[in-house]
Amino acid sequence: LLGGYHPFDESDPFALAKRILSKPVQFDEQYWGRISYDPKELIFALMTVVPDRRLDVADALESNWMHENFEILSERDLSFNLDEMKKFNAKRKFKSAAKAVLWMVSSSSWKG
Repeated sequence: LLGGYHPFDESDPFALAKRILSKPVQFDEQYWGRISYDPKELIFALMTVVPDRRLDVADALESNWMHENFEILSERDLSFNLDEMKKFNAKRKFKSAAKAVLWMVSSSSWKG
């Protein structure tokens, strides 16, 4: 969400699982250039593939980013990221609506 887009954009669950397991998380400079090191470090730790090495909730809440000064955080301009997040959500809603229409059209009760 900080970057304004989903880190893995795959519609097929098998392709999604393969991508998660095979490709490390990357922070595209265009979207992540305004984001500091601490949230990136937390995201890496939360998205570690090996469960024993992944942060749990308690550890995540103790991360540096969770304890960063609010005034410092509020000074960061993330308007670009917010715009990208709005586009992502609009695309997601459109896909959901399209899938609902396709289901209705293919449903036996709709064919009458």
